[in-house]
Amino acid sequence: MAQPRFFCPLPWIHQFIEPNGIKYCCSSNEKIITTPIDFAKSEYINLVKDTIRNGRIPSGCHACVKQEQRGLLNTRTLALRDWPYTIDTVPDHIEYLDLRYNNNCNFSCRTCEPAYSTQIARENMLYPELQKYYTSTADSTDVNVIDAIQSFTNLKRINFTGGEPLLIKENFVILEHLIAQNRTDVQLLITTNASVINTKMIRLFKQFKDVHWTISLDGVEAVAEYIRHGTVWATVNNNVRQILNLKQSVSINCTVSAYSILDLSNLVKYYLDLKQEYNNQPFEIMFSVVQFPARLAPTSLPLELKDRALDQLNISISLLTNILSNPELYLNTLKHLQQNIKSVILDTSKEFLQFTNELDQIRQQNFNLTFNI
Repeated sequence: MAQPRFFCPLPWIHQFIEPNGIKYCCSSNEKIITTPIDFAKSEYINLVKDTIRNGRIPSGCHACVKQEQRGLLNTRTLALRDWPYTIDTVPDHIEYLDLRYNNNCNFSCRTCEPAYSTQIARENMLYPELQKYYTSTADSTDVNVIDAIQSFTNLKRINFTGGEPLLIKENFVILEHLIAQNRTDVQLLITTNASVINTKMIRLFKQFKDVHWTISLDGVEAVAEYIRHGTVWATVNNNVRQILNLKQSVSINCTVSAYSILDLSNLVKYYLDLKQEYNNQPFEIMFSVVQFPARLAPTSLPLELKDRALDQLNISISLLTNILSNPELYLNTLKHLQQNIKSVILDTSKEFLQFTNELDQIRQQNFNLTFNI
């Protein structure tokens, strides 16, 4: 069969399991409330596959298409890098599970949603004026992940997210089940805020052959504590080093928002200092640019802060340019964002400023003081 104009392997091999539904990838805006096993054979997912086979783009894939048109890194790009299948070779069985079935989390990050954080869900209940900003709720259904793992015998990768995966007790059960079934060849990805070190879970992780840590950091020191509310920087910094001391593969992932872009170079410098100290192991920095919600996109900053954002990008790009071990695609993400910000003419910051002011009052924080504006 000829390769269709648009192709992504994720509808065939992947499930993104949330507390209130399942999607075929994180970027899709379509979800079904069902079990992982039933989702894999549903009419919905079969229709998505047929749409791609027929050379059309499924409606749930439009977010990636828009990001590609703007030169930004996106879920489809990463999927094709990690799973280099074609329409003729892609297997029709689940190989990759992204587990976000539990929103238990001790942080309330400004770019997050109630569906992924119990702290945001609680804050949302206490302050109803915030509800207009969120598209998701904390409503949850029972997801039997163990049944799915038993059924998906071709599983090659599991991404433990959340919530905060090191706080989710059910993850112990999953790890212990895989070990008991002698499936320690499944690649484990752990996406953590580095707020806690769970020694029991780490002992289980060590029994697997391929483990990768993604540490979510959007800034350092006071900026980290402002953006990712709940952060105690001294604790996070210490835990980052404990993770690096495991000598496993590690990445820092920065969600580049209208907040984090204003101090981006200090995060890059922090990464480079750590990289120099831990120079004998895989250690990268990645950048994911906020597109939704639009109020938090870097292009939604007030125009008077545009030059500062560009300066931060210039410094960060310069610092990372000669780091050959860091993937070029992440550097290109910053370069494309630079061009997008330069092209901004209209001030679309009204909702960003409104959201920021309301949250500052509730959390007793101060945007201007934090970023020295």
